[in-house]
Formats: sequence, C-alpha cells, structure tokens
Amino acid sequence: MLVQASFFPEYHIRGIFYIPYMPVNYPSKIGDIDKLKEEIDSCRPFEENLLAELKKFYRIGFTYSSNALEGNSLTESETKVVIENGLTIGGKSIREHNEALGHSDAYSFLNELAKSDKIAESVITVRVR
Repeated sequence: MLVQASFFPEYHIRGIFYIPYMPVNYPSKIGDIDKLKEEIDSCRPFEENLLAELKKFYRIGFTYSSNALEGNSLTESETKVVIENGLTIGGKSIREHNEALGHSDAYSFLNELAKSDKIAESVITVRVR
C-alpha cells in the first residue's frame, strides 16, 4: 500500500499535478502505536471528572464534525449551546438543531451500549426526533 508523503514537494508535469508517493513501513508504525498505547495505559484509570470532560469534548466535536459533513451550518460553538443548554440559534433551521440533538443522543446511546458485555442486534433501534 502507498501513502502520500506530505513532506515532498508537488510536481507539475505537462499541466498535470503530481504528488510523490512512498511505501509505508507498517511494522515500525505498529511499534509506534504500541508505545503510545502503553503511555496512555500508564495513566489509567482516568479520574472520573477527566473522563466526563473527555466524553463531553468528543460529544460536541463528533456531533459538529459529522453534521458539518452532511451540510449542517451550525458552528461548533452553536452546536455546543444547542446540546448543553437546549437553546435554539437564530437563523438556523429546526432540522439543523434536531440533527445536533439526535447525533448527541446517538453518542450517549453508544457510550451506554459500550459498557455492556454483549450487544444484541435487537437492542439497536432507530429513534427519530
């Protein structure tokens, strides 16, 4: 598999844009990943308040990013206000607000589901606001 090497300059040949590619050495990357995981694991267990803050941070970030990819015009700050305070933003549609709230609910649902030992297909249902 080849991966783009961003540190190489780009080339224009006969009006065509080229970026050089180089092979990735997967064994060395896996070793790097293992070292980073060990570093994170050395900090476990996380304090309860830190874990809560991380979940809150990722709930907002994932919701904003996912909805933005789908064309939602709420900013990250607006998404935070909608989710945490339940307020509406002037000039934004109800659909956009509901998308943010729905994604946030799905995030909470998946976090709860991840705590269980077994996940049955019948547990996963689609909820519409």
